[in-house]
Amino acid sequence: DGTTSYSQTVEVTLMSQRFLVYPNPGSAAAGFEVEVFGDDNKTYKVQLLNMLGQPVFQESVEGNTSGNLVHVPGNTLSPGNYLLYISNDPERWTEKVILN
Repeated sequence: DGTTSYSQTVEVTLMSQRFLVYPNPGSAAAGFEVEVFGDDNKTYKVQLLNMLGQPVFQESVEGNTSGNLVHVPGNTLSPGNYLLYISNDPERWTEKVILN
């Protein structure tokens, strides 16, 4: 019949990435840095997981809108692929990290 109808407009907000990882790929000898940007007075959990999902590094950092730096040492890690998991309920971010 050629008629058109529209549904209500719905606002969608996507969570922005709130961290930087560098260098990536990194060196297993030197490790890498994670800079976490977050809301003041909130704690962010930074975890590095191997490809089996086992934590190989974990540290908590307080949120700071100008960023807090976490050094992930590589001297105890084997070269390979890892998952960096940062969480502050209900927000979660995941980033693939490569160590050579």
